[in-house]
Amino acid sequence: MKFSEVTGLLADMDGVLWRGNQPLPGLNALFDWLHE
Repeated sequence: MKFSEVTGLLADMDGVLWRGNQPLPGLNALFDWLHE
């Protein structure tokens, strides 16, 4: 399957993309890239 064919994504982000109450650096860029 090509990544461009993916129509949904389920991710557990607690402890992976966040540290405490703060998002990890570059998180906005990651979501921008996924949106493209």
